[in-house]
Amino acid sequence: MMYPNQSLNIIRIVKETSGMPKKDMDFIFELLDHNEWGVALEHLCSTIIEERLIIQRDVFEAIKKTGELMEMDPDNWSQLIHLIQ
Repeated sequence: MMYPNQSLNIIRIVKETSGMPKKDMDFIFELLDHNEWGVALEHLCSTIIEERLIIQRDVFEAIKKTGELMEMDPDNWSQLIHLIQ
C-alpha cells in the first residue's frame, strides 16, 4: 500500500522533533526515499525513546495519526506518551 502523504507527515514530524540526531534524521529520510514509510515511522519512534527526546503533544498526535492511517501497531507510539512535555 502507498502512503505518499504520510511521507510528508513523517518529514514534518522529524523536523519538529527537537534533539533528533542527524544520523537518525538522515536514515529516516533515506527510508522515505525508498518508500519504507512504516520502517521510517518505527525508527522515528525508537529514536525518540532511545534518546529520551521530549516531544510536544502535537508531535505525538501527528505520530499517532500517521501510524493509525498506515494501520500500524499502536505499540510503536504508545511508549512515547511519557515523553510528552
